[in-house]
Amino acid sequence: MAQEVKRKSIEMDRADKAWEFALEGKQKAPKKYPSHVKEFPMLILTNGLLNAVAFAYEKGKVSNDEGGDKGWELIYQHIGNWLGLDNENGLLKMELDEISELITVLIALKQDATKLRLVTTEIIALFTWLKRFVAQ
Repeated sequence: MAQEVKRKSIEMDRADKAWEFALEGKQKAPKKYPSHVKEFPMLILTNGLLNAVAFAYEKGKVSNDEGGDKGWELIYQHIGNWLGLDNENGLLKMELDEISELITVLIALKQDATKLRLVTTEIIALFTWLKRFVAQ
């Protein structure tokens, strides 16, 4: 019974955060964010989590001010926020000094296939909610 309550709590947290992310994305990148959210889970399934996150990072040009795609930048930031920066249930449970450290942390996860699979599943679950909310 307690496990079911906790699952619902995590699912509710996931939905709440996805709603916040969707509102921010639709406000800051109204055309690009929804389409990127819809395609991101397939990028993960096709290329793996690390490659998909690196793609979002590069396309968003988070590390510099060259005017990258704001939709991809937001997706990258939202993944980092959900995994550990702003989420008390975060799987990474660590403070990142800079958002660019997310890739370094994910590279380190390659040594632990179980943890990497868990993180991948969590991101896909988050994007399931995000796709619902950006479609509205």
